[in-house]
Amino acid sequence: MIPGFEMPAAYSVARQQFERAIALLSPAEAAIHIAHPNLLSWRELPNSSESESEFLACFVASPLDEHVSKDDALFRKYIHS
Repeated sequence: MIPGFEMPAAYSVARQQFERAIALLSPAEAAIHIAHPNLLSWRELPNSSESESEFLACFVASPLDEHVSKDDALFRKYIHS
């Protein structure tokens, strides 16, 4: 379990907010001893989406946790298929 991420969450994020989150997370890439798979995949999304797209950021501490929203449930169904 990652400290601070004990509870699952799902956030709907507007494109501008999503791009800001990517920018704010970018300094984490300096820590090359830690993988940053979310940031790597997030970087690709704005370029492969429409300008009015919204994004869903899901944080899952454990696949055994109960889902916290419909979006979270759909996300878990997608990643387990």
